[in-house]
Amino acid sequence: SPCSKASGAPHCCARHLRGYRMGSPPEPHDKISYVTDIEGNWEFFVRFIDLSEALSLIALPAHGSPAAQVDLQDGWQLVVGGDCCDKGGAVGGSIRVVSTLVELKRRYPTRVTLILGNRDVNKMRMTSELSEGQLAHERLSTTPGPYWVPESKRVAPCAFLRATAAQQLGRAGLAASLSVAELASGYNTLPNRLRWMLKETMGADGEFERRRAEIALLRGSDAEHALAVRKAAESSESEARDGRRPRPSSRAEAALGVTDAEVCESFVSSVAPGGFMRGLLDAGQLACIIGSTLFLHGGVQSRGGCALGRVPGREGEVQSPREWADALNAWYAEQRADWHARPGWEDESAGPSFAADKTAQGWASLRGGHALMDYVVPGSTPTVVLAKHLTTGGMPQPLDEELTRRLNESGIYRLVVGHTPHGACPTVIRCPAAPPHPPRPSKTNSGSGGGGGGGGGGGGSSGSSSSSSSSRSRS
Repeated sequence: SPCSKASGAPHCCARHLRGYRMGSPPEPHDKISYVTDIEGNWEFFVRFIDLSEALSLIALPAHGSPAAQVDLQDGWQLVVGGDCCDKGGAVGGSIRVVSTLVELKRRYPTRVTLILGNRDVNKMRMTSELSEGQLAHERLSTTPGPYWVPESKRVAPCAFLRATAAQQLGRAGLAASLSVAELASGYNTLPNRLRWMLKETMGADGEFERRRAEIALLRGSDAEHALAVRKAAESSESEARDGRRPRPSSRAEAALGVTDAEVCESFVSSVAPGGFMRGLLDAGQLACIIGSTLFLHGGVQSRGGCALGRVPGREGEVQSPREWADALNAWYAEQRADWHARPGWEDESAGPSFAADKTAQGWASLRGGHALMDYVVPGSTPTVVLAKHLTTGGMPQPLDEELTRRLNESGIYRLVVGHTPHGACPTVIRCPAAPPHPPRPSKTNSGSGGGGGGGGGGGGSSGSSSSSSSSRSRS
């Protein structure tokens, strides 16, 4: 069971989790507590802490401090599997969740590991894509939607702002008649562009209003009031408007006392030096191996290819999984340092925020860390962040024999991943230990050893008929 409290076995409480067990592993001394895909859900995170034998909640966030005080018990390690922010719970929670995790890492640097997911890494884009130059009105008509979204579903800022105008004016026909210049002067604001970025490029629709409610809560607002205001603001977006009704965010702004500008500042400052998202990105990594267990956000295989052994920008594969994990983390650190050094566009006039073709020459020279930003969006090179161990029907898929063998030969017998929703409880897949490669026959006996060679091949063939079982257990 993945929820076993035995030494070294991960104690899991996760929203999106699959665990792969291969063979009989040796174990580290410490016990491991694991949680993944919190996605800003503060209430879920607090429930996890309450259930956990590894963590103790000492104090909730107080006025002026968004981080809760949480203790990690002796003899335990904590692994957080990624996607710490974005969707929120009752009243948003990204600020509190991330701040608490960063503080845990600061207090227990060798016993807390923060794996990064796509929702974490994509916030790096805010330092360049929310810059003043990107919001220049003359660029609005030429800025396309995100290149990784299928063209049929891709929404450019201009189309998003036109839909926003129709919503606020209450008349779609009137909004359709607005020129690009009128759209730019009336609606191409930082709050609206941030809303577009969250909804159309990060899968975080509604996070703007959730952030407003969380800021109000941290300032001392009543939680029930903040929740009611947020829900009213969100539900009213689908209601018919008569053209005189104030926009939903205006009512929320007045009710909670948190302006659009303050919400924008919360996002922008979060990725600046000293910000809570910057702290997560600085403390995080892409891969972690503890004893015989490999932790990743998404996994190592998907329909797009196998990520095991691959490091972006490096020719060939790293054969040892342990050396590969180190190399992948080193590449992440290099990309992060590049982002630190060049957080914005080198030339604000050099094309739109998103190139129509992501392979356009010069991308990496335009802003720091772009290769890492590309690594966490669909359609990129095989990536541990977005890998999905699922069949075409959405069911858990066992590791193939060759992957199992490579991991086993490196002393890795468990793979623990999150990322893809698959129920509220861990899904466990047991993969038979892969047979080792048969030894190569020597030149002195190759002529008379045909029978032995054939027997070795037969053994490999019979071992390839893997079986797996899936079970669910609640921690």
